[in-house]
Amino acid sequence: MRFDLKTLCGFPGDATEGAKLRALHVAGWFLIVGPSLYLVLVFLSFPDQAGRTIGPALVLILAAASLLLMSAGKAQCAARVLVYGTFAALVPTIVMHGGLQAPQTIALPLAVLLAGWLLGVRHAAALTMLGIALVLGLAAYPADLPQAPSNALMAAFPIAVVLLLTGLLTAYIVHSNDHRVEEVRRLGEALAAEKSQLAQIAENIPAFIFHGDRELRCRFANGRYAEFFGFTPDNIIGKRVADILGEESARAIQAKLQAVLGGEAVKYSAVRRSAVDGKEHHLDISFVPEHDESGEVVGFYALKLDVTERQIAERALAESEAHLRLVTENVPAMIAYNDRDFVNRYANRRYREFFEVEGDNVIGRPIRDIIGEEAFRSAEPMLRRALEGEQVSYRATRRSRDGEDRIIEVESVPDRGADGTVRGAYALMRDITDQQRAEDEVRKLNAELENRVSERTAELTVANRELESFAYSISHDLRAPLRGIDGFSHLLAEEYGERLDALGHSYLERVRAAAQRMGALIDDILELSRVTRMGMQRMRVDLSQLALEAAEERSRASPGHAVEFSIQPGCFASGDPQLLRVLMQNLIENAWKYSSREPAPQIAFGSETQGGEIAFFVRDNGVGFDMQYADRLFTPFQRLHKPEEFEGTGIGLATVARIVHRHGGRVWAEAAPGQGATMRFTLPAAALDGPQET
Repeated sequence: MRFDLKTLCGFPGDATEGAKLRALHVAGWFLIVGPSLYLVLVFLSFPDQAGRTIGPALVLILAAASLLLMSAGKAQCAARVLVYGTFAALVPTIVMHGGLQAPQTIALPLAVLLAGWLLGVRHAAALTMLGIALVLGLAAYPADLPQAPSNALMAAFPIAVVLLLTGLLTAYIVHSNDHRVEEVRRLGEALAAEKSQLAQIAENIPAFIFHGDRELRCRFANGRYAEFFGFTPDNIIGKRVADILGEESARAIQAKLQAVLGGEAVKYSAVRRSAVDGKEHHLDISFVPEHDESGEVVGFYALKLDVTERQIAERALAESEAHLRLVTENVPAMIAYNDRDFVNRYANRRYREFFEVEGDNVIGRPIRDIIGEEAFRSAEPMLRRALEGEQVSYRATRRSRDGEDRIIEVESVPDRGADGTVRGAYALMRDITDQQRAEDEVRKLNAELENRVSERTAELTVANRELESFAYSISHDLRAPLRGIDGFSHLLAEEYGERLDALGHSYLERVRAAAQRMGALIDDILELSRVTRMGMQRMRVDLSQLALEAAEERSRASPGHAVEFSIQPGCFASGDPQLLRVLMQNLIENAWKYSSREPAPQIAFGSETQGGEIAFFVRDNGVGFDMQYADRLFTPFQRLHKPEEFEGTGIGLATVARIVHRHGGRVWAEAAPGQGATMRFTLPAAALDGPQET
């Protein structure tokens, strides 16, 4: 069997440990003082009876040993030594002083009681059995005792019964005491847990808690309260209310403090400056009186809530509501709100004015009473859809206060709560009667305009046909005399050339050249007229390919004139392919002509991004021109060079400008004398996949 020294020599940590230690200490000293006095008395009165001192001396020694063990922290060892040692010392003392008739037998029940209190029921039972065994042993051998009773068994019986009853009584008392101790321990633990829980709640609740007595001194304050006023939970205890709040604030609430000490609950609001951030905080404060068992007020509790943020939020909410109301009251639309029972809960000024209802009369009234039974029946399906969670738009006719039927555009928006359920619906209404009338008038005017445009287009078509016929007739009529002039001039040169001198030949050549220029001019005028009148079919056009074809065509026409072409691939635009072909031919022809006198002529075509739009260009390194005359460049018959320098009619770039303008683009030139010229133009982006008539 293993012995646990801690269990053997130390009391278990129960609720009676302190009482047991005190009892053990008292018993130890009692067993030292009593035997000591007995020994002194024996030595003084009966010096010849030294045998009487053996038992008390043993008890004295054991009691001293027990106290030494207690001072060493071994309380249970001390209790065992004291209890069992005392019992052991009693045995020889009883035997030597008369056995069953010895007065020391009265100490046996006391030893049992001491064992039960200090060591428990098992040790009390053990000592009871040992005591009964001792008594029965003395009764069994009465002849060996100094004073043997006449009937040893009868003398032993009452002593054994007393020991047994003492053991039973001790067991009952110890068990009852242990039960009470366990109940006290359980209640103590529950009280400690509840106290700890309350302390945690008090320290963690978002409020300031204060407990004061009738003298207005602090008995408790949680950490938030103490910190707010610049204290700690320890050093605030005992402080007066005036010490905590300040004399002025304490005087201001004196009546409230007297009221709570008179048994009334008090609630009020105050502003207090925090010692933490130095700012003023708004507090909601409640005073509750504290009553004792007799009902007398012995103090009070104070609960303070910091509502600064709530007040700021409420103020912001009030301002927001005021702003929202200002907007809704003055917005140029009618706004209303109805609940699920079709009862109006809000209506702005324009709504009230339209339906001629006062502000107080519109709230809480059914919609049918405001807009009328017939109007409500027509709007009810839409309102129900909105209350089912759908945003609904519709138009309705409502009669205004002046009796006129007005067209109203209505937007019904469901109002959902935090849980997603529809609580009601907002109605946003606009009077679009004037707008509808204006739209009807615009449609009427557009229809009339379309008819006029159709008529004008038909007239222009007829006029264009007549103009085309006239141009053909003029061309034919003008070409006939020109052919005659040129033909007869040719015959004159062949038939009568020998008769003409040099001056005559010069005149004749000038006549023929003028006739030919006149013919070219007529052709160019007809081309300019054609590109102005012809219809357009927009499609995706590869300008790079058109530039390449124009360059190859011009190179074949003048094989002896070598020009370096640089054509950027992938330049696309949206436009009429025939007109854009004429455009590229004229630009390439123009660059070819004015770079023809350069030893190494160069012509380039490409595109650049300028100001967020794509600009195409044709650039040459020819003679260039002065930019002060650039505004004349795209005007028909305007030329910046003399005919003897560069031939031409002044129609080519004018044709380019007409084509670009018909496509909705811009055209301009950049040049300097002797440094070449760049013709730039813009066209719509190539975004059309198929043809589009224009």
